[in-house]
This record gives sequence, C-alpha cells and structure tokens, in this order.
Amino acid sequence: MNLQYNNDLLVTAKHVAATADTSAKIREGMIKVRILDGIVRNVYANDPGKLAAWISASHVEKAPKKQQPPTP
Repeated sequence: MNLQYNNDLLVTAKHVAATADTSAKIREGMIKVRILDGIVRNVYANDPGKLAAWISASHVEKAPKKQQPPTP
C-alpha cells in the first residue's frame, strides 16, 4: 500500500510540474506576441492584407471568466 501511495504522489508531482511548465511557456509566448505585435503593425502599416493576416494569426482567445452568482 505504501508503494502505491508513493507512486500516486510521484504521478501527481509530475502532473503539477508539467502544468507549471506549460503555464510558463504560454506566458512566454504571450510576451513574444505582444513584442512582435508592435513591430509587425509598424512594418505592415501600409499593407492591409498582411496586417490583417497578422491580426488574425496573433489573436489569442482567453478563457471565459466565471461569473460570481449574485449574493441574496
């Protein structure tokens, strides 16, 4: 039983580490998109087609915020 418990802890720790790593990579990517956005908008300011393609490609959906139920 103790061996199974240790295995469960190891699996959970790996899952938490993978989630943290994924969150860090997403944050890093979002920062890079923000930096590139300023550059691309300036470079392609006179090329509406390429600018529209960049805006479409760089659009990132955010998770919807959970609404708090009204307090009675």
